[in-house]
Formats: sequence, C-alpha cells, structure tokens
Amino acid sequence: MVRQKAFQTAAARRKANPIEWTIDDVRVRLKASADLVQVADLLDGLQAEIKDDESHIKAANERRLLMIELIRQFVDERDIEAFNGLEADLDVGICVDLVSELLTEYTGQENPTQPRSSSDGSLETGSRSTAGALPEASTPQT
Repeated sequence: MVRQKAFQTAAARRKANPIEWTIDDVRVRLKASADLVQVADLLDGLQAEIKDDESHIKAANERRLLMIELIRQFVDERDIEAFNGLEADLDVGICVDLVSELLTEYTGQENPTQPRSSSDGSLETGSRSTAGALPEASTPQT
C-alpha cells in the first residue's frame, strides 16, 4: 500500500494566485518567490533602533526610506517603475503596514511580529464562566 502526501509551496500558490496591491489606484504586483535573507531584512527593518542623536522626524524618514528599499525587493520587476512613482507618498504608517503584509505572506505566519495569544484558562462566557469571580466563588465545593 502506498501512502501519498502532496505539498504545495507558498511560492507556487503565489504564482497561481499572484499578490497584487493597489496603492493610490496604482497596481503593484509582488514576486512569487523571495529569499529568506530578504524576509529577515524586513523584520530587522521594523525593529531598527533610532540613534540617540537624531531627531524623531529624521529618524522616521530614515526608517521610511529603509522600509521602501526593503519592500522594493519584493515588487515584481514589471511594477518597479510604478512602485518608484509612489515612493514620495509612502508615509511611515503605510510602510509599516506593507512590511507587515510582506512578513505575513512570505513567512506563512499569521503575525510574525507578535506572539500568539494564549488562554489563561478562565472561561469568559457561558454557565461555567469564571471571569471576574472571586477565587473562593469559583472553587468547587466538596
């Protein structure tokens, strides 16, 4: 008896269903494949520290320019010119959103920058809820 398993890579999925962003009515397609080092650079770009001697505005602009360069590595070659035309209008907030989207897509994680939440064991609703109860009230009586 033969047991078979089939796997599809994320790159194959992106080739079959390409990712397309619309930024200010400009279409920007993303590459199907990315190098793991490029993905690591994205995460490092989000976590880059601000130099003590820089003003916050200058530091924000440097971070914005860094993120734009990192994002550009994921843009399909056919849409680089279109993306370059958007560069002046990409503020820090949208750059962070775009980088987060790239991290999510190219790592396969739901949110790679935040740990998954876990339950503390208390039930929030229902007949067995213990949320807000005093310790002695939620302890079963014998």
